[in-house]
Amino acid sequence: MLDMPRSRALPYGWQRMMIVAFVELIGSACLLRARGRINFLNADLFQAQAMSALVDTDRDVVIDASEVTYLSTSGLAVFMYLWKELRKQNRDLHVCALRPYIRQVFEIIGFDKLILLDEDLAAALAAVESGTQSSS
Repeated sequence: MLDMPRSRALPYGWQRMMIVAFVELIGSACLLRARGRINFLNADLFQAQAMSALVDTDRDVVIDASEVTYLSTSGLAVFMYLWKELRKQNRDLHVCALRPYIRQVFEIIGFDKLILLDEDLAAALAAVESGTQSSS
């Protein structure tokens, strides 16, 4: 476990270490687990990790966002980029277990019309298995 600095001011780069994406193949889905704060300091890292998962499989992608505590506009841009890349390949992006305040942002800006939002991981995996697809 990393030693957390005692002061409230985090050293540069600490935020980059907080975002971790784990990739697993479960059934017909490529599961990406994200945690921490996704912001301008680490959005590029999150995008690179997610894109490497996209290249390695032809499955639909599920992002488990249950441990994402903050999402800036840079993070939102990554979700839109991932959605566009997946749609080019006729694949879907499911995002599950968003915290209510983050889900509200997705709904306000209309991402819920493009990206499939699921209540929890089980629902997202079931949707992928049943072949639920976006309308675009």
